[in-house]
Amino acid sequence: DGNLFVLCGGQRGGLCRIDPVTGQTRWNIPCNEASYATPVVATLGGVEQVVFVTRNRIVGSDLSGNVLWAYDQPNAGLTNVPTPLPLDGRPDQLLVSGQGTGGTRSLQIQNQDGQWSVTELWFNKLARFFYGNWMQVSNDVIVGCVEKFSLALDLDDGETVGRWRKFANGNLVRLGDRLIAALDGRGNLSLVKISDTGLVEVFRCSTLEGRFWTPPSIVGKQLFLRQGERVACYDLQSAAGAGNTLSEPAFLDYR
Repeated sequence: DGNLFVLCGGQRGGLCRIDPVTGQTRWNIPCNEASYATPVVATLGGVEQVVFVTRNRIVGSDLSGNVLWAYDQPNAGLTNVPTPLPLDGRPDQLLVSGQGTGGTRSLQIQNQDGQWSVTELWFNKLARFFYGNWMQVSNDVIVGCVEKFSLALDLDDGETVGRWRKFANGNLVRLGDRLIAALDGRGNLSLVKISDTGLVEVFRCSTLEGRFWTPPSIVGKQLFLRQGERVACYDLQSAAGAGNTLSEPAFLDYR
């Protein structure tokens, strides 16, 4: 929508809105310590806003830089990595997770005549999505990766409804209505089908060596992976063939 937001740390850290044409900072909401979570634009309480997570707070701001609401983290001072997750089909509901949240929380953000309130709907202390991202796979279920396996949670009560001992410390990206690409922390790439009974791995291969922190990106039939200073591009169409191999990657100089 033409807006450009940046979350940065340091003494002048916080959420900044930067003009994408001139590069000038239009406004800045400072915070004591930034986290690793990416800001997200969502409509909550009937107002389009940007939600961002620091190490000790979750904050909603309108697009003019006015803070609408804030929620203090129960366990401040640790990293929060997953992007805050607004939910399709569940208006005004927001999920947050990370070390600083102590687990995964469902928050309801309400606006009554300009008076904002934040209500915790449920909390699952065992579902701590720390290193990777997560996604909503249906109106009732979200899936994400924790330190040793992947989890599915019921959005009504936060209870665990599925667990798979794969994709540890992984990141997910949707390929279609029923297909996910899962990249674990060691560079193993899986294509995973969403079935009525859970997640079914239909393809798996190794990619680059090293520790992976960044989610994969999809452009058409190409998949981009970043590992350290390297970026590799794979042809996803080759995954439809026989054998657990992808096309040889074309490397880009990330520097």
